[in-house]
Amino acid sequence: MLEFPKAGVTVRSQPANESFTIERELGEGTQGVVFAARSSADQYAVKWYRPEAATKRQRESLDYLVRLPKPDQRFLWPRCVVTSDKVQGFGYLMPLRDVRYKSLALLMKAKLKPTFRALATAC
Repeated sequence: MLEFPKAGVTVRSQPANESFTIERELGEGTQGVVFAARSSADQYAVKWYRPEAATKRQRESLDYLVRLPKPDQRFLWPRCVVTSDKVQGFGYLMPLRDVRYKSLALLMKAKLKPTFRALATAC
């Protein structure tokens, strides 16, 4: 079994069983790797958790979060949990980040120079 999805691997939403095909890696962080994925109708992002982060508690948290409404339209809120029969663990499906927005990791690494307004909004 794979640790992370590869291009061409299908992941399925839980419990609706919709299919999404992994296209390419978009980035990674401490908890996992984010991939571009496509359904028959649209494109999304899939965050797949590293094995050490794919805990029972994390899965329960995701199951809870997908039932909640987005706190704000700018949040990349989990739409559903996804799994695959070819990849161990789980991840979640979310909208792709709008190109106008940047990674919080870049801000934390001081690789961005945000305006005061942008910084206050992020806070």
